Amino acid sequence: MRFAGGNGELIQNWFGLDFVYQTQGEGDLGERMMRSLADAFDNSAEDVIIIGTDCPGLNSQILTTAFEQLQCFDLVLGPALDGGYYWIRLRQIIPELLSQIQWGTAQVFSQTVEIAQKINLSSVYLTTLGDVDRPEDLPVWQQMFGNRYGRV
Repeated sequence: MRFAGGNGELIQNWFGLDFVYQTQGEGDLGERMMRSLADAFDNSAEDVIIIGTDCPGLNSQILTTAFEQLQCFDLVLGPALDGGYYWIRLRQIIPELLSQIQWGTAQVFSQTVEIAQKINLSSVYLTTLGDVDRPEDLPVWQQMFGNRYGRV
């Protein structure tokens, strides 16, 4: 499990001892994702999934669908309402998908799709979900959970 910011010990206390915890390291989002993919494939992973943890609408039904799609496609993407994505799955490192993207813009998903089409990757897309990147996105959380976890 990779994380940015925070305290590794607190994260381990929260999620338990069943994971290896590493910081994401330096660089833009694409560089950090590339590092995670490389580490996973270097450790004999056959498929790697990167999931954004800021999508409160991600549920077991979407996860089940996503894992079913892994068998049939080179690329599985879960688009976010803001133009990014919350899920990417690859069978190998494809540097173009992560290095030619204008991270933090509303074009992340569309740029990724365009690159995938250019290099002939078979692709499938999951349900579009809202994510929480900035304070103004907090209504996405409240819409999903209401006052169950306090007011936002």
